[in-house]
Amino acid sequence: MRQMIYSRGKGSTFPNISQEQLRAIPFPLPPLAEQKRIVARVDSLLARTASLKESLAAAQAERETLAAASLHRWETGADAAQSAAAWALIRENFAAMIDTPQSVAALKQTILQLAVQGKLVAQDAADGPASALLSRIRAEKARREAAGELRKSEPLPKVKAEEMPFPLPAGWVWAKLGDAVIELQTGPFGSTLHKADYVTNGIPIVNPVNIQDGQIRVLEEMTVDARTRDRLQRYVLGRGDIVMGRRGEMGRCAAITEREAGWLCGSGSFAIKNSAEIDPEYLVRVIRSPSARQYLAGDSVGATMNNLNHRVLANLILGLPPLAEQQRIVAQVDALFALCDGLATGLADGEALRARWVAAALAGV
Repeated sequence: MRQMIYSRGKGSTFPNISQEQLRAIPFPLPPLAEQKRIVARVDSLLARTASLKESLAAAQAERETLAAASLHRWETGADAAQSAAAWALIRENFAAMIDTPQSVAALKQTILQLAVQGKLVAQDAADGPASALLSRIRAEKARREAAGELRKSEPLPKVKAEEMPFPLPAGWVWAKLGDAVIELQTGPFGSTLHKADYVTNGIPIVNPVNIQDGQIRVLEEMTVDARTRDRLQRYVLGRGDIVMGRRGEMGRCAAITEREAGWLCGSGSFAIKNSAEIDPEYLVRVIRSPSARQYLAGDSVGATMNNLNHRVLANLILGLPPLAEQQRIVAQVDALFALCDGLATGLADGEALRARWVAAALAGV
C-alpha cells in the first residue's frame, strides 16, 4: 500500500499525493470479522518481535561489553601473563564477542596499540638496542644538514617521564617523531599549486582524500604534468617516505612504495622523509595507532576541520624498537589484520544470507 501511495505522489524532495489520487488507489477488503482477527494477529506478532528485539539488543550489549573489557585487559595487562590470559578469553569466545563490524574495528585498534607498546611479538636481545639506531639517524641528519641537503632543524625537547604513556620493553627507546625521521615537510601551499595545474591521467597528487585504510587511491582528475612536478621537485615523494593527511581525520597515512615513488605530496598532506633505519610500514602503524591518533586529534587546530601543524607532528612521542623487531611487528599486525578482514567478510556474508532468508520467508507468507 505504501509503495502504491509513493508511486502516485509528486515531488522529489517532499512527495505529496492529492485526495483524488488517494481515492483511486485500490486495496483488498476482507469481511469485518476477518479484519478484526487480522488486527489481533498483527498486534500479537508485533509484540513478540518487539520482545525479541529487546532480548537481542540486551544480548548484543552484553557481548559488546565483554568484548570491550577483554580488549582493554589485553591492551593494558601489567605483564605478559595478564595479556595472554585476556587474549585466551577473546580467542575462546571469538565468534560470540567479535560479531559486528564495530567489534572487528575495535579489535584492529587494539592490535595496533599492542604493537606500538611492544606486546605483540617477543623481544630478541640479538637485535641490539634501538638507541643505537636513533644515534645513526641523528648522525645522518647532521651530515646532510652540513652538506646543505637539509634545512637545519631546531632540537626538540627530550621526552619527559610524565609524557611516557606506557612502559617500554627492553631494547626500545622513546623518541619524538621529528628526531626519528630525516625531515617533516608540509605539502605545497595553495599559491604554488592551483586547480588550473591539474590534468587528467598525469602524475598523481596525494591528498588526504587519496589515503584510505593505509593505502593510496589514485583520482584521475587530481594529477599534474611533468612540468608541474619538476617545478615542485621539493615535494616529490620517494620510496620509503610516509605521506600523511594534515586535514580531517587524524592519523590517515600510507607508506610510499615503488608504485607511488615520484608522485607529488598534495597541499593537504605532510611528507615524512624516512630513514633506512626505520621500517616505513612500522611508522605507518605507529601513526595509525589509537594513542597517536588521540594525541594528533587533541593537539590539532581548526574549528570545523582539524588541521595538523608541523610542530605538533614533530613532537609526537613514539616507542622505537630495533629495526628487526619493527619488521616482526609489521608482519604480525598484517597477519592479524588478515584474520580480522576474513572475519569481517564472513560477517557481511552472513548478514546478506540472513537478509535473503528473511526476504524468501516473507515472500512465501
